[in-house]
Amino acid sequence: MDKLEELLDRLTIKFPVPLTAGEIEIKLFEYLKSEVQCTINYTLVIHGLKYPGRKSERYTAKIKGSINRCIGDEIAFSSFTMTSDHNDHFVDLKIQTVPGYDSIEEFETFPSGSGELKLADDLRKSIDSYFSQRPKRTK
Repeated sequence: MDKLEELLDRLTIKFPVPLTAGEIEIKLFEYLKSEVQCTINYTLVIHGLKYPGRKSERYTAKIKGSINRCIGDEIAFSSFTMTSDHNDHFVDLKIQTVPGYDSIEEFETFPSGSGELKLADDLRKSIDSYFSQRPKRTK
């Protein structure tokens, strides 16, 4: 794995099972706000599909926003995106990188880079905890 892939891997939090936009909004984000002590601002990007002779369908194509946290002198601000399949399911949260900072070592030199990496690590830990407490779905 090269250095950029290592950075992208650290900033991508994969979900063990896909989540709907509704569960992310109502449950996951609320859980993260409480556990990570952060604020989350986001926008849902809705797309519509038109099928000739059939009812058009709408689905949440993307969730994008920012996660902010201030603890003592440490400030972390991270932009993120979540992209769905066409069934309104999301499988990960990707924290955006900063252009020109192509490794973990370089990213840490960015003014808020070390805080953003710690925030990513804390989010990953809390997301793992969320899934461990989440009731299993049965078919």
